[in-house]
Amino acid sequence: CNYCFKRCESKRVLSNHERYCDSNPNKEEIARKRKANNDKGAYCAKCKHHFGKKNA
Repeated sequence: CNYCFKRCESKRVLSNHERYCDSNPNKEEIARKRKANNDKGAYCAKCKHHFGKKNA
């Protein structure tokens, strides 16, 4: 990790870790941006349910 001393096995793990690393100064900004992007999902008028972009 570029912010702490954790060693990651792959680029994917490193990318996911850096996003949530406590030492990352942009952690809150990244979280806000990801939440805003996920909130722009779809709304089903038939079942009256809001779906985020991600189902996971």
